[in-house]
Amino acid sequence: MKNDNENKEFSKFAKKWLGRMLERYLNTGRFLKPDLITKYGDSISDTYRELKKSNLIDGYSKWNNDVPLGERPKLIEYSGSCKDFCRNNKQKTYADNREDKLSEQIKQLSAQVKQLKADNSKLLGLVNEVNTIFRENPVLSKAYKEKRDEHRNHINYKQEKQQPKR
Repeated sequence: MKNDNENKEFSKFAKKWLGRMLERYLNTGRFLKPDLITKYGDSISDTYRELKKSNLIDGYSKWNNDVPLGERPKLIEYSGSCKDFCRNNKQKTYADNREDKLSEQIKQLSAQVKQLKADNSKLLGLVNEVNTIFRENPVLSKAYKEKRDEHRNHINYKQEKQQPKR
């Protein structure tokens, strides 16, 4: 007979298992009889542990299916002939794939930032050259400012003309 702690643990396990079973039935139409849970619940784990200890198998793997909907089970343990299978077929979760995509995007953005900094440095160098030329040639600087202001006024005039009257 089970003690109170074992009953509470089994009850917690059974609720989770029953919830998954009902969700599976609603989503896929696949039905498992509830009495299978109570009949084989602990004995499945016991059988796994006994087989692990025996010489009857050459490898084993244990997976945790208690993951959010849509994510793949998590690998808990493996050994023997399952090592290569588990190592080669360990499937990434949605979160792993998302992390890979984000890492790739970060690499691309870092490269773009480096290029922008290099371009900005070149542009800054050109601006400094032009400013030096204007400082050394005040007449040229004054002519440039007049032409620039004339151009700005022309653009502002065109924009005002295109705006609808209120």
